[in-house]
Amino acid sequence: MIAFVIQGILLYAMYTKTILWRAAKTSDEGYKAYKFRKTTTYAAIEKLPSECRAAMYGLLEPSPAKRLTISDVLNGEWMQTTEKCSIQSTASSDGSRFMHRHAGPGE
Repeated sequence: MIAFVIQGILLYAMYTKTILWRAAKTSDEGYKAYKFRKTTTYAAIEKLPSECRAAMYGLLEPSPAKRLTISDVLNGEWMQTTEKCSIQSTASSDGSRFMHRHAGPGE
């Protein structure tokens, strides 16, 4: 389950080019502020595009029992409206064996 937290942290870093906290320990002020926040929102996450916030909060949920799984994220609203890449095995005239393809939302 820790891998999903890491995915959330990486997703945040990719969007913002910064990090939320250095360590998921209450000795880290950034993590402490997130874990013990008094509201359901967190200012840093609220700066992200609205369509990915629910997934971000779910991936960063401190309680493993409540944390989203990768299946939850992939089947969630955000990913259902996001273009995805896929690789198809194929034989083409240039000798390549794989083809990169974009699948539109809902495909």
